[in-house]
Amino acid sequence: MADDKSRDALTELIAGRWLGVLATIKRDGRPQLSNVVYSFDRERGLIRVSVTEGRAKTANCAATPAPASTSAATTAGRTRWRRRGPS
Repeated sequence: MADDKSRDALTELIAGRWLGVLATIKRDGRPQLSNVVYSFDRERGLIRVSVTEGRAKTANCAATPAPASTSAATTAGRTRWRRRGPS
């Protein structure tokens, strides 16, 4: 199944790295990109990102109650996309 292949490829990409870019949305609707160090819990499918109070990424995440429906991971010039929920 193509979706399983995409999920596996994204999991391997994320698990093999620890640097990434977190994209959040500012109050005015523009994107805010933050370079981050993350840890990935493969068993739970959970990415943990260190945040600091008063930073844009922290405020933007707190202001958005629901998770994004689309996620992307880019490393070494390769991008993998995963879409969840209705189109």
